[in-house]
Amino acid sequence: MVRYEGVYNMENRSNTYLITAIVVLTSFCSILVRAEAKELGVKIERNVPAPMRDGTILRADVHRPDRGGPYPVLVKRTPYGKGGNVDRFVKAGYIVVSQDVRGRYASEGEWESLYRFQRHDAEDGYDTVERAAKLPGSTGKVGTFRASYNAFVQWRLAPLNPPSLISMSAYMGEAYRWRRTQRNPPWNLATGVG
Repeated sequence: MVRYEGVYNMENRSNTYLITAIVVLTSFCSILVRAEAKELGVKIERNVPAPMRDGTILRADVHRPDRGGPYPVLVKRTPYGKGGNVDRFVKAGYIVVSQDVRGRYASEGEWESLYRFQRHDAEDGYDTVERAAKLPGSTGKVGTFRASYNAFVQWRLAPLNPPSLISMSAYMGEAYRWRRTQRNPPWNLATGVG
């Protein structure tokens, strides 16, 4: 019986040491994780040139996390000016490319209204996505995002199926308006609101 109590006490001490070591190690690791989990900062490269297949230069602002990586890339192509706050995406761990479409703001070429049949949106989008996939610090995976005209240029790009494009978030304002008119046609078709 005495021997059993001695073995039991030895096991109890071993368990105590083991538990203490685990607590100390866990505390040390949580300190390291908290130090590493500090919010990502944002670095911006402005007016980065991107030559398209026909030689036209489109310009983009590239927003990237200030450390770590590699990161996936989000591409926004817009006629409204490439400015705007995309910090929340960068702080969530993405590189964000915000590009002026052909002929708008800092980009070269002639702007092409969405009502023209012959446009460069698809090819420009393809070239931009593939270029974004090769940015330093990129995982090579690219997604596109934004609404309205920005969604339109995403849909123009989609049939070309760039190999690096893995997702699109293309919310089309006009498509949403059309869907709403189906709920209450007389009111919505007359006013266009609903």
